[in-house]
Amino acid sequence: MTMCLTLRVVYKQPLRETQGLMRSIAKLIRVEIAVPDFSTLPRRGKGLVLPPVRWPAARRYPVHLVVDSTGLKVFGEGEWLETKHKIKVKRKRLRKLHIGLDLVSGEIICSELITDDVGDPCAVPDPLD
Repeated sequence: MTMCLTLRVVYKQPLRETQGLMRSIAKLIRVEIAVPDFSTLPRRGKGLVLPPVRWPAARRYPVHLVVDSTGLKVFGEGEWLETKHKIKVKRKRLRKLHIGLDLVSGEIICSELITDDVGDPCAVPDPLD
């Protein structure tokens, strides 16, 4: 129950989507477990106190930050139009994901998702802040 409600808060999902996510996870890891119904989650979760989120302690050492980016292709109606009607879509939907990684601990410090028309030098100052 705690994991279902925590994932709901983290991913900002409605109750039905949370139920589907938990069923998919159980199926992927091949575990036979009863997933609470979407109407059961709010009733059983009323008195449940979730553990506090623990943020990393303040660092006493300088962070060696490594920033890298990768391109992500967003699938949508354009792919369907190309396949179904054999036409070229004017615009492909691409995004760039910039990730800032602490070189010592391997922890992701910051991330930013931008459109493909913004250059890398323009996107780096925001995660550094």
